[in-house]
Amino acid sequence: MVRSKVSHCGLIALLALGLMRTLAFGQADPPRLIPFSAAMTDQTGKPVTTGTHDFTFRLYRTPVGGTAVWTERHPNIQVTDGLVRVMLGGITPFETIPGDEPAGLSEYHGGFEKTYCLGVTIDNDPEMLPRTQLAPAVFAADARRVKFADRINSLPPTALLKGPTGFYLPGDKIRFDASESRDSTDPANGQLEYAWDLKGDGVYSSYAASPELQTTATLQDVSVSVKVRSKTTLTQSTARCYIKPWRLVSSSLSPYPYVSRLAGLLEVNGYPAMAWQAGALVRYAISPSASGLSGSWQIADVVTSANPDSPSKPGFAVVDGRPAVSWQTWLESGLTLKYAISRTPNGLQQPWDAVSVDGTNILWDTDSSLVVVSGRPAVSYCASNGLKYAIARTPDGLQQAWDIVFVDPEGAGPEVSSPISLAAVNGRPAVAYFDYHVGLRYAVSRTQDGLQQPWDLVTIDSQVYCYSVSLAVVNGRPAIAYAASDPEGWFAARYAISNSADGLGPWTKRFVDIQGTEYPDVSLAVVGDRPAIAHAWSHTYYDSGTKLLLCQTPDGLGEWTKLDINNSAWTEDILSAIVTSIGGVPAVGYCDQNSSTFSFATFDRH
Repeated sequence: MVRSKVSHCGLIALLALGLMRTLAFGQADPPRLIPFSAAMTDQTGKPVTTGTHDFTFRLYRTPVGGTAVWTERHPNIQVTDGLVRVMLGGITPFETIPGDEPAGLSEYHGGFEKTYCLGVTIDNDPEMLPRTQLAPAVFAADARRVKFADRINSLPPTALLKGPTGFYLPGDKIRFDASESRDSTDPANGQLEYAWDLKGDGVYSSYAASPELQTTATLQDVSVSVKVRSKTTLTQSTARCYIKPWRLVSSSLSPYPYVSRLAGLLEVNGYPAMAWQAGALVRYAISPSASGLSGSWQIADVVTSANPDSPSKPGFAVVDGRPAVSWQTWLESGLTLKYAISRTPNGLQQPWDAVSVDGTNILWDTDSSLVVVSGRPAVSYCASNGLKYAIARTPDGLQQAWDIVFVDPEGAGPEVSSPISLAAVNGRPAVAYFDYHVGLRYAVSRTQDGLQQPWDLVTIDSQVYCYSVSLAVVNGRPAIAYAASDPEGWFAARYAISNSADGLGPWTKRFVDIQGTEYPDVSLAVVGDRPAIAHAWSHTYYDSGTKLLLCQTPDGLGEWTKLDINNSAWTEDILSAIVTSIGGVPAVGYCDQNSSTFSFATFDRH
């Protein structure tokens, strides 16, 4: 192996020479060559006095790793008196290095406007380390700027405009960004001013220094333009952005009987799917299209033994790559919590395989909530002697015996129909639920499987009576949407988020939507990076409807935008709404009172 010690003297001398040649010859484009000299030693440190070797030189923008921006190979270089001397840049010109050329000057190539690192490889040996840092050469940038100075100073700025990305609702604050516009006379872009036309009518605002503008989204197609002006040259250019708003599209899936509750709306292997209870049935539907908007949804009765007299909410989850449900049913031994999973990924093959989870003291007319915890299905539900949690021993959940523990032995007694929502919160199971004696509570396990007792409990809101709760992880922290009335009789959709990742610290609460007087329902999900809530509400026998609420901040503590999904003049006390994210866009499953059907709504830009 041959090693080299790079001398910086030749490099420094050449930089001075390059500057002198630029000053002397003015308009000439000086050759850009760097002399490289090295003392050659062998593995013992002794000089290598004779022989020929292949040298490969590379320039990088980083001292370690990275991709070479310039490569030049010199074969059969003669070693003389222990030294090797090479002129770099004669084979591969340094002008091939990509640089920061001003807009409109294609011949203004890169060079040494930045600091580079030189790597040397001898023969077939690995590249020697460390690389040698080369400071920016004065002649490389300055000579070419002198050559093109007049043209640079006469160029107008380059206007670039970006519109809002991702989903937004009418009423949302949306942002237009022209900060990537460039001024050829000022690399820092400090001399640019911006004027805006937000209506596409050619009327611009006064020039201002800010490159960003915030406005309110509407249901109309929008053409937004920005004029970018250089204060030094008084030249300007224009950029335009066309915005097509997101529009609500809905379709009806299936009629519902009097006692019915939606279990959930999820993506099942890339396709939206819903499950709900319909009398003694638990039904399942999946769309043939990824958006849910094309083709007829396929519907299957996956359970035929549900408790027909109970409006309890079944659980719905994707387990082991297949749809699965949990529900209540009457057996000879009494009311029993059961679990079923499809045999196929799309859920349409019947029957589904089912097992009994728990038949001890199951409380009538209460929800069950199904999720995946530590790779296995888990369900939370209410018994007459407390709130329970069960987790399967196998990934598909079909082994008969599930492990069961109490989450709150004293909570959710027989006086109340308790809403329950189970979620995996930062690797551990957690439950949001309503305790008639205490209020809205949150419990989180100390272990990943949830089987160690006790769970840690926190009271979130002691001043409300809850009809529905929904737990999700928002901005890395547990958050709860809950539909509740307070002692003064106010019915509202409310939101709370913990100040800590485990949910055991203080919680911050907000009113989200004050509307309705009877049995509201809420569902919480994250769409993009923002929390969304579906809110089903009613005024008894007067009117009812479903709303989509989308917060304008990632933590849910900012302003919420509201959009009516469905309004009805009559209600049969069937209020159910589920929200989820399908392809980064909110999707809502809900009860359409006008057509007495379960329906699906989402958004597109067609």
